[in-house]
Amino acid sequence: MIVRKMQWRKILFIHFFFSFIIGWVIFFSITFIELITRQLSLKTALKNFTFENFINVADLNFLIYTAMVGIIYIYYYIEELKKIEAQKSKLSIQLNNTKLNLLKSNLHPHFLFNTLNSISSLIETDTKQAQNTVADLGGLLRDFLDVKDQNLITLEQELNTLVKYINILEVRFPDHFTFISDIDDKLLQAQFPIFLLQPIIENSIKHGYSYDKTDLDVYLSIEREGEMVIITIANNGKLIPKKFLITHKNIGLTNTLERLQSLYKDNFNFFMKNKKDNSGVITHIAIPYISTIKKENV
Repeated sequence: MIVRKMQWRKILFIHFFFSFIIGWVIFFSITFIELITRQLSLKTALKNFTFENFINVADLNFLIYTAMVGIIYIYYYIEELKKIEAQKSKLSIQLNNTKLNLLKSNLHPHFLFNTLNSISSLIETDTKQAQNTVADLGGLLRDFLDVKDQNLITLEQELNTLVKYINILEVRFPDHFTFISDIDDKLLQAQFPIFLLQPIIENSIKHGYSYDKTDLDVYLSIEREGEMVIITIANNGKLIPKKFLITHKNIGLTNTLERLQSLYKDNFNFFMKNKKDNSGVITHIAIPYISTIKKENV
């Protein structure tokens, strides 16, 4: 009844009704046992089996029923607490893995050295841009290190981190990378999984560039459809080989999928496929829309 989120009035009424029924069962059973063990004669048993006598022991029977239900509820809540703690532990491990993977990718010599080289070349030509890029790189790394066990943040906070990453990419590939976003402003305060966007966009860039695809456009769209938030990430890059369309584990997004599964159970959707016209790759994610941020530590 709790899982089905029934009203407490209905729950109490149902328990009161069944306590009455079980009270009659107990009362009848005791009378029957006393009868077959010959502690009472049939005449006495029938005489004792009255509503008045039932009322006399109703309080005891009600306490018996309450104790039975109480034990069941206590067991239920203990099991739920165990599940919640296990989920917290699992999410914490997954979040730490995500942070570690993002730090590794952003501290990878290839990414870091190219970013530093870009900054170095900007110092003489555009000092302000060089300073901004240093700030973006430092802010990006600080965002990863400062996060504790917070799995859900606002979309606005998630985008603030993503902007720093995109700014660095636009400095590194000034003539070969374009990022376009279309975000519904009404969703900025919606609940959103932390570090969800960057790994997917990073994956889109990493696998998008090729010898034939040297100019990459990445498009990000976030909108609401009913009770779901729809995230679409598309590029005009290299197509995904058919063997990778079967499973997402081969595309380096295993941890992202595991986090979504832990956060939303089966109430989410995720797929990655080539566009119908084979002009690039599209990633589609749908997660539940939650308008307010609850104080949580899942």
